[in-house]
Formats: sequence, structure tokens, C-alpha cells
Amino acid sequence: MGAATSPVLSNFATRQLDHTLLHFAKARKWFFTRYADDLSFSSWDEIPVTAIDELKQVITQHGFTVNDKKVIPYGANDAKEVTGLILTDRVSLPEHFVPTLITEIDELKETINAQHKHGELYTDWIDQFKLRIKGKLNFIAYIYGKQDQIYNELTERFKTATQPPPSQFGAYSWFDFNYRL
Repeated sequence: MGAATSPVLSNFATRQLDHTLLHFAKARKWFFTRYADDLSFSSWDEIPVTAIDELKQVITQHGFTVNDKKVIPYGANDAKEVTGLILTDRVSLPEHFVPTLITEIDELKETINAQHKHGELYTDWIDQFKLRIKGKLNFIAYIYGKQDQIYNELTERFKTATQPPPSQFGAYSWFDFNYRL
């Protein structure tokens, strides 16, 4: 994750390229979108390989490099992955997203439990880990909605992981807490 200014700087750096690619796409009745450094072109008709080569030339003429490993032509019936989202008749997350998030939440829970058992308080990296997980939960809510069952189950799992019942760890003395004034 870059600085808050990164998207603005990215937009300034690609302004001329965006203008050229937009006209290139419109002339062929294509749709063009860019998210950071991910370019997507779509059309009701198949995009010929020669047009992809022309696109690469336009991009390199503007001083950018094309990563050929990321150039993926999709057919009309293919599920398309664009900027980490699966596009079919609806937008969805890749199959690995939710299982990976479950693993991360479980790892967070184990770490918090281990810290409590040893009488340690949270550290900055645990707070950062929590924020990353919250970001992924918010992403699920954005894609599927806050009423979605998966979102609600994962949110509950996260709450359970980050707020273990006090009885699980025994009593604490008030003197053990680090009060900040």
C-alpha cells in the first residue's frame, strides 16, 4: 500500500496515456478502464491479436512497459478476473479470498490468545494485522453487501478472535494495565 498521494500521482503520470488509450478504444467501440496500473479493455466483439499488439505499442510509446504475463485475453464465455475481482454475470471474489481470510483470522486469534496467556498486551503489528483483516472484511461488504452471510460470519469470527472472553484468561490486577494520561 502506498501513500495517500499515490493514486493522484499515478493519475498525473498516466494522463496522456489515458487520453490516447481512451481515443484508441472509442475508435474501435471498446470500453477502457484503468485502476492504478491495471488496464482493461472490453468489447462486444472479439479483440484481435493485432489490436493487442497496437495497444502495446501505444503504451510503450508513452514510456511505460507492458508486463506480457499480465496480458490476458478472455473469450465471451470466460470468467474474467480484473483487479482481483471475478466478473461473470455478477462481480465476485476469487475462490481463495475467503479461505485465506479465515486462516488469517484464526492466526490472529491464536496470537492474541498466546499473548493473553503470557500476560502480554497487544503490539503494533497485531494492530496492523487487525486493520488489514478489517480492510478485507470491508472489501467483502463492498462487493457482496453487509447483509451477506459470508460477510456476517467472517465479521463474527473476527469479533470472537479479537475479543476473547475475560474468563478464558483469569483475573488481572488493575496494576497490570498500562494507563496513558
